[in-house]
Amino acid sequence: MSNTVDGQRAHAGLGEVALLTGGVAVARSLTPTITNPAGGLNKVLAGQSAVLGLAAGLVGEGVARGLDAATPLDRMQSHLALGVAGTAAMLLGHRMNGDTAKFVGSIGRVLAVTSTVGAALDVAHAKFDEDGDGHFFPEIPWQAELAIGGLVVGGLAIKYGPRVAKMLKNSKQLAGSTAQVDAAGKALNELIPRSKLTQGPQIFLGSRISHGHGAEAIRTVVPHKLDAPELRASLGLATTGALSHEDLASIGIRSLEQQGAFRLDAAGKPLVDVILEGSPTGMGGLNIAPVMMSEQLARTATIDAQYGARPSVQSLNKVDDAIDQFLAVSRATRDRVALMPEGARPPRYGIATSLGGLQFDKLIEREGVGIIDELGLEKIVTLGAPTELSKLDPSKLPTGFHIRATFDEFAQMSDDVIANAKFIELKHPNDPVPFTSLDMLWRRPSWMPTERTWAPGVSFVQHASDVTTAISRGTGPKISHGGHEYREVLSNVAFARALDLKGEGGAALSSEALQLAGTRAQDTAVTEAKRIRDALMGLIDVATPTP
Repeated sequence: MSNTVDGQRAHAGLGEVALLTGGVAVARSLTPTITNPAGGLNKVLAGQSAVLGLAAGLVGEGVARGLDAATPLDRMQSHLALGVAGTAAMLLGHRMNGDTAKFVGSIGRVLAVTSTVGAALDVAHAKFDEDGDGHFFPEIPWQAELAIGGLVVGGLAIKYGPRVAKMLKNSKQLAGSTAQVDAAGKALNELIPRSKLTQGPQIFLGSRISHGHGAEAIRTVVPHKLDAPELRASLGLATTGALSHEDLASIGIRSLEQQGAFRLDAAGKPLVDVILEGSPTGMGGLNIAPVMMSEQLARTATIDAQYGARPSVQSLNKVDDAIDQFLAVSRATRDRVALMPEGARPPRYGIATSLGGLQFDKLIEREGVGIIDELGLEKIVTLGAPTELSKLDPSKLPTGFHIRATFDEFAQMSDDVIANAKFIELKHPNDPVPFTSLDMLWRRPSWMPTERTWAPGVSFVQHASDVTTAISRGTGPKISHGGHEYREVLSNVAFARALDLKGEGGAALSSEALQLAGTRAQDTAVTEAKRIRDALMGLIDVATPTP
């Protein structure tokens, strides 16, 4: 039978199916989900669901039209056949075990929904599209369509135009001109001119100790990009070709020198209280949140095992390469500190957040527990590493060497236990990162509460969005407890205890002092991140370049 408009009946249109399926998805988003546990309208969630529904409708209707074209079935019969097949596949996936069965079941759900929508629209056409022209309502003249489109575009321009203009202006003023940013970098005695640094909205906060420590000592930096020949030449490096781990480490040592990490004061004491050696996260960046807590309590210098526009070390399976880079950085720092007088050498710690913490798990597994002493580190402290993905077996480590605990559990541990540990892994009990896996596309994960609605594909995307929200939660007006966030007071205090940071004269810090410092660090990070976010989104005006 023909599937074209031939005077007998018009069938469901591709756009109609997509729009109605999108509407079904929006209705679905109003039910309780992991990201919307109370139900009700969530604009972001509804928008995501609408897009997913539209995509599912296009795919499902495309399959129906393919079946229509390849068989004697007409469009209505194709919809019904796919609906029956989809329902059967959905039930099969529900009853059987295994990833393949679950994946088939998720496809079945999509086909069942889109085919039901298509069949319902076919019936609607049969009843209401009397002339069979494929339209329920009289055709709108193109002139009217053009006028309506112009009104829509004009309305959007009036509503959002000023914000877009502000965003474009802010993006330039945040970065500043080449002369302005280089002047700012020179004033801060930075190693590399800012005009040579990677530009972009992903901004990291670093330390500057020349004016003490605390909020006044914080500066805004971006990751180094070391592929420009003239920049390499200015640093005494080969202008072309790959840089060795030692080349990159040498840049870090020069940065430490400019931070005063190896200098002594008039009394022969080290100018800095602690040196933190960072490992890149799974996204390839360097999370400075824990460093900001250290800056509240101690004169802090930092060196990172990532110099250059290097990609994510975890997601691209470059863990061994990242470990080699960290070893080169840490050994170079160890050897430079060894030139300082004995008794006047600042303690050094390895630190990491998120997936970067698994790099240290692999370091201990590969090099053995003696590597920490060999590098001269006091200990290694990681925050938020998805330890469920770790292959390190804590039972094979020496007693007291390793701590793996949530922040709440860590708070209950004694100072002696913490002081004796060499490797401390701190984590949130509900961190979403290790809970996002591909099989969520078709299967309810065991950790998701059964009272919360779950749908194949949709829940996976919603949860992935929740991860993104959790990572950037610190840019909001407040930080809620738990999740993939390291600017909380709870995590700040835990990090300070893990480093055994002291007060004036080496006195132990009270819980009240730690709480106050943790709050200041959180407020500083959130205020700056929120200001940058609002500027880049056009919510505020930026009159002058960021100082």
